[in-house]
Amino acid sequence: MKEERILHVLGKVDEKDIREADPEEKIRRKKPAWKRWTAMAACVCIVAAVCFSLFSSRSGMAVSACACGTDEEITAAGVVMNTGTISDTGEMTGHPLMFYLIGKDIETVRFSCKNQQINFMDWTEKRDEYGSAQNFTVAYGGDAGEYYYLTIDWVPDTLIRELTDDPDSKIATLPEEMRQDIIVMEITFESGKTATKAITISLLDDGTFYAAFDDYEISESDDFIKRPDSAAISRDALYSQENSLIEDNSVKEEEQGDSIRMVMVNGELYLDTGHESAVTIRCGMLDGQITSTVSGTERPTENDQSNFGSGYGYQYGSREGMIEINMDDKWLVFATEKVLAGSQLMAESAEELPPESEEERK
Repeated sequence: MKEERILHVLGKVDEKDIREADPEEKIRRKKPAWKRWTAMAACVCIVAAVCFSLFSSRSGMAVSACACGTDEEITAAGVVMNTGTISDTGEMTGHPLMFYLIGKDIETVRFSCKNQQINFMDWTEKRDEYGSAQNFTVAYGGDAGEYYYLTIDWVPDTLIRELTDDPDSKIATLPEEMRQDIIVMEITFESGKTATKAITISLLDDGTFYAAFDDYEISESDDFIKRPDSAAISRDALYSQENSLIEDNSVKEEEQGDSIRMVMVNGELYLDTGHESAVTIRCGMLDGQITSTVSGTERPTENDQSNFGSGYGYQYGSREGMIEINMDDKWLVFATEKVLAGSQLMAESAEELPPESEEERK
């Protein structure tokens, strides 16, 4: 009976009251508080580290890449480029990947392309250029407003040749390594700090290209980064070639009649400028070869077709809209009608300008 009463009384006692009455239980209850404070301290440290990282990035170390023509940012998640495509027959439209960097206080960027070639162009006309190459270093300088005008054009020559030379080749049947490429950028800032970024490029089955821009860690197997830099082509050489083209304006169809030499490359018709290339240092690799011909009074209608013969190799020129063809141990410059028309307009505009006054020359 006594035991039943005790149990009856205990049944009315709240379990919480029993725990509070136990001294050891009070000690045990204090331990979670320490754990909570430890967890909170750890969170604070993590937040501080993230904030410090973000602050460091914003203080001059952040670099991003954007597509020329659309200004779309190329992210780490990757984007499908809509600026150029390639077909199963190797015909390329537009520029599959042409981009510029955005950042602050960049001193130099060393570019290394693994499989294909890249063409650097400075639209501010201050820096030397390199034509189509694989490794070179560009001086950027402290004016971030100029970075937009420093463009890198990825040119998949090897890929195009594989598709054009073999009629049985299709994009879907190409080996995976041929459908992929990478451009590594070793960036040095004016502060002396460095960063390494890379753009990875993949050819999709439908002929479009997928690109992603992210941090990169160079490994011992990256032999393509160890290649020596290509020599720069001085702007004096580039301009002497272009100025001579403007001065004599030797390329006019009405003067040369139907006998003007022409060649079709990647869907573009190139005309003989009558000038020899000023470039003396070359990579040694051809970008293509003229494989068929029509009569001298006809216009070529197929890629790698000319009206002056076949078997001649060519390389892309140092400027967009130009190619250079190896004929009789010389590299002859050919340009699109658009480039030639632009050169003529430039010459005519220069003639119409009034002479500078003595004060303006000073």
